Amino acid sequence: MTFFGRHLRRYPVLLGLALTFAHGALYAQPVQVADDPRAAVAEFLPSCGPRFEEVDRRVAQAGAGDASYLRVNGFPYLRTDRLMSSYDRELDDPRVLEAWLLQLRDNDAFARDIELRNLGLDTSERSTLLLDMRLCAVWLSFMDASDPQRLRALIRAVRESAQAAAPANTHGSPAPAPMRGDATVQVFRSAREAEATALLERFASLPRDPLQRTGLTVDGWRALAAEFAPTWAITGAAGRNAPAALVWDGDRLSADPSTPTVYFLPAFARAGDTVLMQFHYFVWFARHDDAIDGVILRVTLDPQGRPLLYDSLGADGRGYRIHPARALEARSASIAESGVIADEVVGLGPVRVELDADTAGVIAVSADGTTPSSVAAAPREYTLAAYEDLLTLPRGGGTMSVFDARGHLRDADGGAARQLGHHAPLAPLQLRFDDPRLVEAHVLLPPDIEPSRVAGARFR
Repeated sequence: MTFFGRHLRRYPVLLGLALTFAHGALYAQPVQVADDPRAAVAEFLPSCGPRFEEVDRRVAQAGAGDASYLRVNGFPYLRTDRLMSSYDRELDDPRVLEAWLLQLRDNDAFARDIELRNLGLDTSERSTLLLDMRLCAVWLSFMDASDPQRLRALIRAVRESAQAAAPANTHGSPAPAPMRGDATVQVFRSAREAEATALLERFASLPRDPLQRTGLTVDGWRALAAEFAPTWAITGAAGRNAPAALVWDGDRLSADPSTPTVYFLPAFARAGDTVLMQFHYFVWFARHDDAIDGVILRVTLDPQGRPLLYDSLGADGRGYRIHPARALEARSASIAESGVIADEVVGLGPVRVELDADTAGVIAVSADGTTPSSVAAAPREYTLAAYEDLLTLPRGGGTMSVFDARGHLRDADGGAARQLGHHAPLAPLQLRFDDPRLVEAHVLLPPDIEPSRVAGARFR
């Protein structure tokens, strides 16, 4: 069993399997370990620093850097995200520390695999290099974790990586515009998968790792992503009001609506000591000038696998909005008055998201039960694709990520769309969209998630 599976490579295999692989990798390398393993390791480790430096140099020269995770200054074998950085004061438990370091190593391995693919290395060369670098990472992390001073520096560097400064979002959260009466509207639905029913019946008892993240098979993650995937009612110019697949047309990135595609990415949020499962859904559009815009919708599930709330954001970081699946309370009066939280409670069932493709804005999120009267054609089915597909998209005889090393979409007009994790902080709290405490910061959660509650401002 894996957290996100070998094909959705973002999260590692279970701890035991990963350690088995790591030790197996040791014997796969041209290092003599039979007589004196310690001497072999001592001989191997000096090559690690130059190895990382050389790979990073080649990747930078080729413009193939992957921004899926944040580099950790002084620790080139680790990469973090804001979820992992949120555990920085909870590492006294050796099991938690071990799982945390494993994930940081796996983040780096994931990003380097993307980079080496896009660098054009053949399978054999890439595999050998990745094995060497993973072996370096295992031993370097073991040595750093064994030195209290070095471990403190590592934890501090991870924290600082997640706190890297970025310009504040000055766009606010404008109220959604009404759908135009003369617009052409198309509706798109995703097929459900039978496995989701069984998973949801035992959702609360699914296995968790020492960081309290839920583990599933690849098929399980995809089945749940399909279960909660919304219906999309998209208005806009004919031919552009469909969720587009991103493709490389020569050296030009374009949005192809001929095969309706929505990209999904699992994630986790934190609320008190509880870790909640999330799914992101990414929709891309081609504008009239052929530039590319997009929208992100996210669903956060409660510990029983029911929708707690949805939130949405433009791919350019504007228009953040929360759409509660049940009646909740705002964390403060200022949040309730900010307009970030929508008035309508959408319910626990399937939802419909109304989008304006011309502005890449979310008009409304509501219960899915009716088809807008302006729709003449029957709903079409869209393909649910892994977000990671965007990171190694076929181009010519090789691959290239749709995002550059800064996390910016490689749009021809230099548009403002960003990779997840690279949006500016959101008003009014100045927290980032990928902050694992974002949900907790906005609303008071039910007692089964957050037992201690304080008075807040009620909204509907």
